[in-house]
Amino acid sequence: MSFHIEDRFKNSLDILRSYNWELVIPDIGSVSESAKDIEDLIIRVRIAALPSRGNEKIESNFMGMKQFFPGKPTFTNSISVTFEELEDQLVSKILYEWANKTFNVQINSPTGGMSQAEKKRDLAKNIKILQYGNNGELLEKTYELFNCFIENIEEITLDYTSNESVKVPVVFSYDFWNLVKS
Repeated sequence: MSFHIEDRFKNSLDILRSYNWELVIPDIGSVSESAKDIEDLIIRVRIAALPSRGNEKIESNFMGMKQFFPGKPTFTNSISVTFEELEDQLVSKILYEWANKTFNVQINSPTGGMSQAEKKRDLAKNIKILQYGNNGELLEKTYELFNCFIENIEEITLDYTSNESVKVPVVFSYDFWNLVKS
């Protein structure tokens, strides 16, 4: 009897492609004046890594033997994404305004040197990572990162000698994530 992959996998689903997804920041207008007319900011992110999740281990020693038990959940608590900026620089402007709400660095601003929000929940957004199948349909599960805010807008490389797009790396901090129904 011969073995054929087609026989084993003919009823299996296609693999999930790493390029069929998008990042969505709902209600972005509440943290950016430039986005007041935008309901949800959909960023065509070039590179991101899905966040990790684990459990701390609790060590117990009994009669000369180590035992481990599952402890509280752990998350990486940050996600780094890189997107390609367009000539209107709108996404960079929106993200900069959002970061400025956390701590305003504008010199002549009445809120300069302080936060423009009273509470974390005034700044935080639940970011969604939507994944799509090869046929373009939204998949059943979505990654939702809770209480996200901008931790850092990284250096942007401008290169006189290259023919590349301008890539903007951004690090978001979050409390935890969950795999939810789309």
